[in-house]
Amino acid sequence: MQGTLDLSALEKVVTLMQSIDLESWAQARAIADVVVQAEHKMLTTAEVGKLCGVSEQQVTMWRECGILKGVRTGKPWVFSQEEIRAFQRRFAGYDISNRAKVKIALEQEQKKA
Repeated sequence: MQGTLDLSALEKVVTLMQSIDLESWAQARAIADVVVQAEHKMLTTAEVGKLCGVSEQQVTMWRECGILKGVRTGKPWVFSQEEIRAFQRRFAGYDISNRAKVKIALEQEQKKA
């Protein structure tokens, strides 16, 4: 019947709530917060280079060629992890080791579109 309180269901909820270890829940929540923050952290040119296994100069060249988009928030350029993942997916299988090869990769990408 609509509008009727199900006492047995309420009793189950109360029993479940009593069994929750609040300290463990708080620790799990703190870990989840760290994971979320790490996911949104912007990476420096050096961090992107380390992540991709290339030099900072290589990352700078990719940014200057326009295939990796960064944000300048002050002196250094930074890159979102989402942008890096998109860059890796888009150019997987291409040789983008220098400007000439980046140009070829871009031309091949445009032909696909």
